[in-house]
Amino acid sequence: MATRPVKQNLPADLPENWTDSQYVSPGGTEVGLTPQHGYNYLNRQVNAAQKAAQEIDAAFENLAPLDPETKKIPKGYFPEDLGEYQPKTESLPVSQSLGMNDTVPFYSTSDQQSKSITIAKLKSALGVQSPTISVIALAGTSLTCSDGTTTLTGTGSQEFSLPNTGTWTVTATYGVKTVSQVVEVTGALKYTVDLRIATKIEVTSNPTKTAYTVGDQFDPAGMVVKATFADGSTAVITDQVDYRPKTMTYGTTSVVVSATIGGQAYTASVAVTVSRIKVSAVPTQSGTLTYNGASQSPTLSGYDATKMTLSGTQSATNAGSYTMQASLKDDKYEWPDGTTTAKTVNWSIGKKAGSFTKDKTSIQITTSKKSDTITITREGTGAISASSNDNQVATTSVSGNVITVTGVKSGNCVITINVAADTNHTAPASQTVNVSVSLISNTLNENSWADIKSVSDAGTGATYWNVGDYKNIQISGTVQGMSLNSTVRAFILGFNHNSAKEGSNRIHFQIGKTTSGTDIAFCDSNYNSTGSSNGFRMNLSNTNSGGWNESYGRKTLLGNSGTPTSPPTNSFMAALPADLRAVMKPVTKYTDNTGNASNTSGAVTPTTDYLFFLAEFEVQGVRSYANQYEYNYQAQYDYYKAGNSKIKYRHDATGTAVYHWCRSANYGSSNAFCRVYTGGVASYTNARDSFGLAPGFCV
Repeated sequence: MATRPVKQNLPADLPENWTDSQYVSPGGTEVGLTPQHGYNYLNRQVNAAQKAAQEIDAAFENLAPLDPETKKIPKGYFPEDLGEYQPKTESLPVSQSLGMNDTVPFYSTSDQQSKSITIAKLKSALGVQSPTISVIALAGTSLTCSDGTTTLTGTGSQEFSLPNTGTWTVTATYGVKTVSQVVEVTGALKYTVDLRIATKIEVTSNPTKTAYTVGDQFDPAGMVVKATFADGSTAVITDQVDYRPKTMTYGTTSVVVSATIGGQAYTASVAVTVSRIKVSAVPTQSGTLTYNGASQSPTLSGYDATKMTLSGTQSATNAGSYTMQASLKDDKYEWPDGTTTAKTVNWSIGKKAGSFTKDKTSIQITTSKKSDTITITREGTGAISASSNDNQVATTSVSGNVITVTGVKSGNCVITINVAADTNHTAPASQTVNVSVSLISNTLNENSWADIKSVSDAGTGATYWNVGDYKNIQISGTVQGMSLNSTVRAFILGFNHNSAKEGSNRIHFQIGKTTSGTDIAFCDSNYNSTGSSNGFRMNLSNTNSGGWNESYGRKTLLGNSGTPTSPPTNSFMAALPADLRAVMKPVTKYTDNTGNASNTSGAVTPTTDYLFFLAEFEVQGVRSYANQYEYNYQAQYDYYKAGNSKIKYRHDATGTAVYHWCRSANYGSSNAFCRVYTGGVASYTNARDSFGLAPGFCV
C-alpha cells in the first residue's frame, strides 16, 4: 500500500458559527473566544493546507499520462490484476448515475483481493453524513418533507435525513392549520426550520423608552415579545422580531412589532410619543446695520438654513425698519414656544451719524469788515440753520450751505449751527462759531478783555497797541495765606512771542505795575525767609528735583494744576478777575523740568501753563545760572529787550526793591531756582525761600 503523501495535521476545526458583535484577535482568547477563532490559528491552518497541497503534488509526480489522441490512459500502464478498467466518460446520464444500492470496486488489504461494496455501505464506512433538515414543531404536528420525488414524514419536532441535495419543501399541519417552508439543500449540512404554528404575538413588556424626538431611532431595549402557539404554549421571541418604523417621524403614535413564525407573519404594536425638534431660537437681528449707501442684509442670530426659510424684505438700502418671515422647513420642527407658524423677524438699518464741517471756528468783525461767511459741508440733505445768542451783537442768515454773519455792535456772541436729520442721517451735534465784533481802541486799557482776545485771535495786536501798553486789573483773594486786594496793571511783554514753540495768536502780559506805573512783585509775610509752610515759595522742601514742571510754585501757588475757569483754591489764578480768566490762553513753555543739577538738552521739556514765572533768558537775554540749553527753546521778551527795568518793588511797599522768582532751575545745584536780584541782575536762591511774584500770562 502506498504511503500517505500528506504529512500535515489538518484538523478541519475552523469555526463556522461566527455571530454579530464578535471580534477577531490574534489568539482568539483575548476576546473571549476559542483559539480556533484567532487569525493566527487560521493562518497556520491555511499554511498547513498549502503545504499539504505541495506534498500531494510531489507525491503524484508520476501520474499516468493521457494519450494525446485518445485522451485515455494507455493500456498496460496499470498491472493486470487490477481487474476490469472502465475508461473515463465525459458525462454520466442520470439513468446511469450511482444509487445507494449500486456497487463500486475496491481492493481489500486484509484479503489482498479486489472486492465491491454498495454506495450505502461505503457511505457508512467512511462516516459521510447525509444533509438533514431539523424541524421544530408543536407536539402532535404532522410533518412532510419532500423534494417532489422522495417524501419523508414525521410527527412533532423531527430531524429528517435527506438522501440527496436539492429543493425540499417541509410542511407542518396542526389541526386545521398548515404551514410550509422551502429549503434549498446544497450540501451535507444541517438546516433548521421552525414550523411551530402560532396564533399571535404580543408585547408583554414595553420598551424602556417610549418617548422620542423626530429623527430618533426606535430602541427596543427592555421590550419583551411573546408568541402564543396553536397548542396554547408561549415563548419569548427575539431573533425573528422586526420593528417599523425604525426612525421616528412626527405623527407616529405606535411602532409595529412583526415576526414571521412558521412562514406566517404576525404583528403587535407599541405606543410611542414623538415630539418635534425644537429649534434653538426664533431668528433675531444680530448687531446693527448703519446706512452706508449700499444694499445691506441683516445678520440673524438663531437662523438655521437647514431648518428654516426666509421670506419678506431681506435686504434694503435706506435707513428704516423692515420685516421678514421665518418659516420652518417641515413639520418635524417647532419654535421654542411649541408653535409652528411663521415668525415675524424685525430688522432695521440705522441712520448714519450725521456730521458736518465748517470752514471757520471764529469770526472777527471790525469796522473794515462788517460781515463774514461760514461755509458748511454736510452729509445728506438735512436743512442748515444758524442763530446768534445775541442779535444785538451779530445776526445770521442762511442761503444753501452758506451762513452770513453780520455785525451790529461791538461785543461777543456765539453763532450756533444746526443740521437737521434726513432719511438716512441723524442730526449731528450742533457746532458753534465765536464771533467778535469790535471797534478796537488804540488805548489798550479802554478795551475789554474780550476785545483784546479778539484782536489776539486775529493776530493783529501789534496794529493797535505797543509793547508796554497796559490794562488795569483787580487782584482780589487769599493766595496761600496772603490776602491781596489791589488794582494793578498787566502790561504787554510781546506779540506772538516765540510763536513757533509757544503758540501763535497770543499777546503775552506780565503782572504788574501800580496804577502809577511802578514795577511791582507780590510778596507775602514770609518774604526773604526760608521755610516749609505754604507761601510764595518755589518748593516747600529745599529741592529743584522735577524742575519747573513739578514745582509747588507752578502747580499750587500759581494754580496750573487747574484751569482759569476752575482755578485751585488759594492760588494766584483764583485771585484774577473773571473776565481776564475767561480769555486766558494756555501757552507752551520750555524749561529744565529735571533739576538735580541737570545741564543737558534732554532735561529741557515743554509744559502747558496759564500763569508762569519768566525764565532767566526771557528776562535777561543771556544765560547765567539756568540750564545752558534753555535758550535754544526760549526768546527774550521784547519788553526787556527794549531796555525796560528788570527791578521789581514790593507791592505793598513800593519803595522797597525785592527779589522775584524765575522758573529756571539752577544748573549747578539740586536745591535752587533762578531769581531776579533787587538790582535787576540774574541770581539764584533756595527753592524754599519766599520771594516776589511777577507772573506772566497770555490772551
